[in-house]
Amino acid sequence: MGPFIRLGIVCAIATIACTHHDDVVSLDRCAELRDHLVDLRIGEATVGQNLSAAEIADHRASLSTALGEAFVQSCTQAYTAEQLRCALAALETDDATTCANTADSKEGR
Repeated sequence: MGPFIRLGIVCAIATIACTHHDDVVSLDRCAELRDHLVDLRIGEATVGQNLSAAEIADHRASLSTALGEAFVQSCTQAYTAEQLRCALAALETDDATTCANTADSKEGR
């Protein structure tokens, strides 16, 4: 097998391995959304406050626990791939909520 063929095979494998599956609603992607929502809420809740890293970590843990695995499980049933992409790209919690409430939800079909 020539070096260019080997290089082509390696590139193809790397591309497939690195492809982010935006069209799939999975437990991993929903856990990513949960973490993103927690980050957004922490960012919004701590604006103008002088909190220590430990206090922020405590808030993050509380929010993560509050959303928990129940959120991840319900996300896989309720969100479409487009809603998930939209919510993961949101820069504010209101925008993420708007994504989740779009008419093309799985529950609305």
